[in-house]
Amino acid sequence: MEPTRGRGRPKKEDAMSAAERARRYRKNQKAAGLIKRYVTENTDTSATEDISFWIADNKRMGELLREAISQRDYLKSQVERLHQENDDLLNRAKNAEYANTVSLKDLIVMRHKLKEN
Repeated sequence: MEPTRGRGRPKKEDAMSAAERARRYRKNQKAAGLIKRYVTENTDTSATEDISFWIADNKRMGELLREAISQRDYLKSQVERLHQENDDLLNRAKNAEYANTVSLKDLIVMRHKLKEN
């Protein structure tokens, strides 16, 4: 079977990618003087203090999150351990119940034998 052609118009050999077209557009805009970038100095110190506060708060929240994740993982392991312990205790209880049932049956059989004699 022959490979099928892609849909749409075939690409030219010298076709540009979207990134290349965008780069060319920005270059032409800059050359035409249509792009102007103004940088102003920030003289307001309260903005930098706010940023410092948010950065410190973000670090603190990150530490609290890591601590909470650690505690969650510990509690998860404890829950798994307790489930395993519970399963073991249930198995021990079933085995003890079975042993008691067998012992009671033996006692009943022995009592009947004694009554017969």
